[in-house]
Amino acid sequence: MNTANPIRKIAERTLICFITILLCLILCELFLRKFFPQLKYDYPPGAFISNLERGYEYKPDYTGTIHSPDYEITFYIDKYGFRNYPNTQSSFTKTSVILGLGDSLTFGKGVRFEETYLSIISQSLNVPVINAAVDGYGLSEELLLLKDKIDLVNPSLILVGLTLENDFDDILRKKRVVQYGVLFEGEDVENLETKNIFVKTLDRIKMFFSLHSDLYHLFKKFVKSNKTFQNILIKLGALIKPREVDDIPLSHRILFSISDDKTNLALKKVDNIVSEFKNISDENKSNLLFVLLPSIVQYNRKLVLSYYNRELCYHIPDTLISIFQKHNVPYLDLSPFFREAFNNDIQFTFQTDKHWNQKGHQIAGEAISLFINQNYSYLVR
Repeated sequence: MNTANPIRKIAERTLICFITILLCLILCELFLRKFFPQLKYDYPPGAFISNLERGYEYKPDYTGTIHSPDYEITFYIDKYGFRNYPNTQSSFTKTSVILGLGDSLTFGKGVRFEETYLSIISQSLNVPVINAAVDGYGLSEELLLLKDKIDLVNPSLILVGLTLENDFDDILRKKRVVQYGVLFEGEDVENLETKNIFVKTLDRIKMFFSLHSDLYHLFKKFVKSNKTFQNILIKLGALIKPREVDDIPLSHRILFSISDDKTNLALKKVDNIVSEFKNISDENKSNLLFVLLPSIVQYNRKLVLSYYNRELCYHIPDTLISIFQKHNVPYLDLSPFFREAFNNDIQFTFQTDKHWNQKGHQIAGEAISLFINQNYSYLVR
């Protein structure tokens, strides 16, 4: 009896500790959801299917809803894998068609289909525009998609939305893959089948928390960087300290004209990809236009000064301009339009996930429409 009592007490205390920790975690989760919502995996499971070359693509004939702290948007993917109006299929019978390629910005994550900058171009110029953008794609995947779809679409103009905020980082990352109906990063397709049951179970648990837990995503932020507290102090204005070069994201390093092994490798890959884009467009007798979608370091001076102790990137780096000039590829830099809007206190991004809101797409759509009207007038009806 004397032996049983200590064991029982240990069991009771262990249970109380477990329940207390669980309740604390639940309270933290509820607190975060209410006051500091985190960016979670926001696509519904099943929105993506596997693609051996590109890693993944949108599921054809699919309707789903993206949930975010800033918005709730229903989107439709037609039978060709392109974003479209609900229950509408893309048409390729007309002679003048613009094919839009890009990532989530060009796809229009967070806004209705008719509010995307590609739709605004279509409405302004009275020309059909195909939205073939896919969330998370980089230049490598966009090139592969172009190879797959160019014979189907036969575009008069290929418009590539190059997101300067992250596309250079994306060009060096591993292929993203679909697993259990959800998009995963950092793994190669061929490695998925070699996983044992324990690892697959852990993946399923990770997927569940990735879909549903704000606390999980906050924890990931702390694990990802040991300078989290320093960054919080910087954002609060309690600390102004220049970041080391290795801590600056690759895309920002290129915009700051910082030369190192990784930036040189990324620019070399961009050079090769732009060359392939040019060759394909020439073979198809299509025009090619790269639209440079601005990074935050090109318009938010206060953030750049506090976070990097640097000045704004007012100009596109010569290393990138030289690539377009080398291959005789025209480009349009949108940063002056967004810098002017930012200086005029126009809110063109969502508060949490920083994608463009309706105003951001309007700024981009109007600027691109004007450029196309002036330089490709034969496309305009």
